Amino acid sequence: MMLKAQQITQYLLIQYIIISIILMMLYQGGNLFASETMHYVFDQNYLSDLGRTKTFSGDENPYWYIYSISLLLVGVGTFLFFYLTSRSIIQKKKIFVRFFALVSGLGYIGIAISPVDTNFKQHILSGQFAYFSFFFAGILLNILMDKKAFPFIFKWFLFLNFLLSAFLLLSLFGPHSTEGIWALSLKTIAQKVMIIAQLGVSLIVLRKIEIS
Repeated sequence: MMLKAQQITQYLLIQYIIISIILMMLYQGGNLFASETMHYVFDQNYLSDLGRTKTFSGDENPYWYIYSISLLLVGVGTFLFFYLTSRSIIQKKKIFVRFFALVSGLGYIGIAISPVDTNFKQHILSGQFAYFSFFFAGILLNILMDKKAFPFIFKWFLFLNFLLSAFLLLSLFGPHSTEGIWALSLKTIAQKVMIIAQLGVSLIVLRKIEIS
């Protein structure tokens, strides 16, 4: 049986959650303030630490490419999600949503192919493109959709956009990770909340919309 685009998109997003959890359990590379730590610390390791070619302790990370491939697929899934959603719930001006969706997807691909330890500037810049463009695409969906016809989706995206705005403000004006463990914990937890919210709401919306 041929998979529908909706199902393919769901798998592209779900695989990242599964792969990330597995790699967290396999991770032995330490973190910014404790290079000797031999396990992943949820509130002290970024998700991008899973994609380092070398760990904080200087050892090779044999699984970095698995994380990179998984994140690259999320980039593809992000564009497909907004493409399918805009086709189903927006009658006009779809092109603007899809433009930001494409930039966001390319941003995630940029993160995937630019490990933070070897291409720091490209990694950070790609992340900014990915997060901000996802936010703008979500805002446009909220503005352009028929609120009465799709109240469920409207409310979920309103919730997501609120979380994303808080995360983006924190990334722009919040403390730097190097200021202390408290700052690192704040930023790493915020990142995970943002990613979980993005993937979770996307999967909820995909299950709700009807795609021909």
